[in-house]
Amino acid sequence: MYLIIFDLDDTLLKSDHSVSLFTLETLKRIQKDGHLLAFNTSRSRQASQRLFDLIKPDYGIYCGGAEIIDKNGKIIYQTAISAHVTQEITKLLFENADNVSVQTPDYFFTSDANYHNQNAIYVDFQNGLFMESYKIITKCLNIDFLLDIAKKYDLAFQNYLNGPFSRFGTNLARKHLGNVALKKIVGENYKTVVFGDDSGDLEMITQADIGVAMSNSVDIVIQNAPHITLSNDEDGIAHYLVNVLHL
Repeated sequence: MYLIIFDLDDTLLKSDHSVSLFTLETLKRIQKDGHLLAFNTSRSRQASQRLFDLIKPDYGIYCGGAEIIDKNGKIIYQTAISAHVTQEITKLLFENADNVSVQTPDYFFTSDANYHNQNAIYVDFQNGLFMESYKIITKCLNIDFLLDIAKKYDLAFQNYLNGPFSRFGTNLARKHLGNVALKKIVGENYKTVVFGDDSGDLEMITQADIGVAMSNSVDIVIQNAPHITLSNDEDGIAHYLVNVLHL
């Protein structure tokens, strides 16, 4: 039996952010046959709820591996930055960065008063935010300053596309480690099949039992993935499951 794990954006989702009827019907049929479905996304649970309700996977892995939810909406795994550390870091960032956002298990807080997605709550962070957090995102060009914070608090650090935005999370909040945690939960009887497209998906693709890159993936993923399928706009996931794995 297979545990089928897929990224959302540019992997399961087409370029217009839809999921084709063929892919939906394929996933539902395979799930009915006893295989397990999970998506693994950097999005929060709140930002993914529409897709969770549409696809009805057995599990959702959110915030880049920080949280796993079962099909009933119950949290079965999480790794978070402590409330105390979150407060200290967000206070430092308030004093030294242009923008701060924090994803907690239940809410998304931001210092950008004009940002209204994800039901965002405006906070100025002058006194920091005393809540456990899955990730802290900031707009700051002083990478050395951010790296010092990551080292001081023993956190994972990621800069997005060599741009102004960066992310802090726990060292366990990584997409492939979310897959590892889920595999321990479901048991060794399931072989993992993992689909992705971006550099953040590479580890989970290469460490899966069967790792598959979409043909629209970034170059580093295409060059290192064990298997390639059609693009997200060509039902690449469904194509691989039906025509290669014969599910």
